Amino acid sequence: MAQIREVERKTGRAYEVRWRDGGKFRPRSFTDKREAERFALTVENEQHAGNNTAPLVKTTKTIRQVAEESMDADRPNRKRKTMDAYEIASVVRQVTPGREHQAPMQAG
Repeated sequence: MAQIREVERKTGRAYEVRWRDGGKFRPRSFTDKREAERFALTVENEQHAGNNTAPLVKTTKTIRQVAEESMDADRPNRKRKTMDAYEIASVVRQVTPGREHQAPMQAG
C-alpha cells in the first residue's frame, strides 16, 4: 500500500509517495497532490499485479557521477598512462573552470 504525506521543502509544499518494495521503502516526491495520488494508484496496481516497483523510482545522476563510472568501467581496457592523463585533465578542469572551452595556448 502506498502512503502519501505532505512535506515542506525550501521551494514550498511537496507530496511524497512512499511504499514498500521487497522490504525496502521507496520514495518519490511530487509538487501536485493529484499527481501524487495518481502515482500512488500506479504503485498499488503494480504491486497487486506482482510486478517490481523499483523502476518507478526516479533516480538521477550528475554528469560527474556518469563520467567517473565510465572511467572506472573503462579502466581495465586502458593503459595506466592514459588513465593518469584523464585524471589530470579532470583535476585541471575542477581547479580552473571555464578553461576547457578556450583554445590551447600557443608556444611562442
